[in-house]
Amino acid sequence: MADNVRLDLAGHVYELEDDGNQKRPTLAHVTVKLYGYEPATGGVLEVALTKDSTPPLVERTHSLTFSLTTTAGPRFLRAYLDINDDGIWEMKSNIVRAQRSDVFELVLR
Repeated sequence: MADNVRLDLAGHVYELEDDGNQKRPTLAHVTVKLYGYEPATGGVLEVALTKDSTPPLVERTHSLTFSLTTTAGPRFLRAYLDINDDGIWEMKSNIVRAQRSDVFELVLR
């Protein structure tokens, strides 16, 4: 029955500058990943959101925003920044546990 429950997740991704101001990272270099247990396979669910994904990451004034729907259960969100497009994450955000509908902030450092 838990597989039929859906969670609507939304959030913001930004870099925190030394002076405390928020800076929007370059959209093309950011990936937000959702992790969790996949009951159908017994493995780890990993969903990546980028500018080209469905749903996509979207640019806003000071941050990138995202919105997605997933099944219930423990889920975790983390953003990654690959400045050189070489598959190496130069920055990672905090890890956020997402169990219910809420708005999350992922701060790249």
